Amino acid sequence: MNPEFSDTILVVDDVTSMRQVIRTCLKQIGYQNVDEACDGAEALAMAKEKSYQWILSDWHMTPVNGPQFMEQLINALGENAPKVVFITMDGDWNVMNFAKDLGAYRLIVKPLRPSALKASIENVLLKTAA
Repeated sequence: MNPEFSDTILVVDDVTSMRQVIRTCLKQIGYQNVDEACDGAEALAMAKEKSYQWILSDWHMTPVNGPQFMEQLINALGENAPKVVFITMDGDWNVMNFAKDLGAYRLIVKPLRPSALKASIENVLLKTAA
């Protein structure tokens, strides 16, 4: 197993089917250590209990959305916070800039096809591991 594939990843999305699509993409790429959370509140609790290298989070969730979750994560874990990649349907430049200002590693705009989502995830995660 390549070192980058041993990373532990948390997928956060309030839509069960989207979590499953993202998890399947990660597994197809080679990541086996993938956990899921249904919103920012659950993800924050999990991140306090377990060390994640990456968090792939939806932007629009309730009751705790992506930006709120990111702020709470940084407040709780500081420099030990994992890298956060936001995944959203919103490709607005203002959202992208806001995510960057929050400290997000990247923002991926959700495509309509799982193969395109898989390619985007591979590009972000594998490029950083190199």
